This record gives sequence, structure tokens and C-alpha cells, in this order.
Amino acid sequence: MAMPKSDPLKIPKGDHDGVLRGSHVLAMLLGAFAVVLAVNVIFITCALSTWSGLSVEQPYDRGIRYNQVLKIDRAELALGWSVHGSYNGQRIGATITDHTGAPVDGATVTARLERPTNEGVDQELTLTPISDGHYEGFAAVPLAGQWDLRIAANRGSDHVHWRTRVLVTGGGLAP
Repeated sequence: MAMPKSDPLKIPKGDHDGVLRGSHVLAMLLGAFAVVLAVNVIFITCALSTWSGLSVEQPYDRGIRYNQVLKIDRAELALGWSVHGSYNGQRIGATITDHTGAPVDGATVTARLERPTNEGVDQELTLTPISDGHYEGFAAVPLAGQWDLRIAANRGSDHVHWRTRVLVTGGGLAP
């Protein structure tokens, strides 16, 4: 017995004649594009409303000035100053010595706490001289987690930068 031929374009359900028409194909095609467009709009909205991903202001200009950054780094190395940062609770300290190991006095020292993952919570403070080559300051840190501690010291035309990553627990710095 021969098998009956079935028409692949026949749709067996509904009260229409079961034929796939051009209007059905158009509706399915437009529906698929509408779903893709809706998902893209959601993703674009989420991407634009969250962190930009930029870790520095004006990255293009900074990249162009990179040779100047290297020149400054070489000058800092030639100066021979060393900075040893410390942190204890909410106290930030820096001890600065020259190439002979003598303390560097009379410098303007600033410290900056930067949160790598959040914008708007960074703090900058000027450290006050405490003793020979030792400077301190106090900062309340609003969030626990990883922070970058940056210390900059300037005396006349001499300057040096130092940085480290610190772990903040319970609103204060901890080793």
C-alpha cells in the first residue's frame, strides 16, 4: 500500500486552511527581530548605566604623555628616596629616607586612598610631619575591601611616589 504524500507547507491546526502564507512568515520574521531588538535595548541600557570601565581620566591623553611618565620615573629612581608606607586602623603613615638612609624632612606628603571598584569614595589627605622623616594622617574609610594607598612626597623640585594595596576590614585599615 502506498503512503499518502504530505505537504510540508500544510499546518494541521487552527480553523484556517492550513497553508503557511507570506503574512505568517512576515509576522514570524518581525517577531524574531523584535525579540532581538528588545534584548539589545536591555543590554545597552544596563551597560550604559553601570561603571564605564575607565580607571583613569582621559586615557588617550595619558597614553600620549607616557614618555613623560617614564622620564619622571627615571628622575625618581635617580633621586634615590625610598618611601615606606604603613597603615594601622585609620592612621596612615609614611617614612621617607634619601639615598644615604637619612630621613627626608620638610617635604609635603600627601596620601590618597583609592577604591579600585567604586568611583566617588576616594580620599586624599595631607600627612603632617611627626618626627625625622615620618609623616602621618588620619582617614575614615567608608567601605571594607581592597584599597590602593598612594603616597606622594615633594620637596622643592624633588618628588617621589609610592603605592601599595591594602585590605580594609570594618571601616579601618588592617594589615
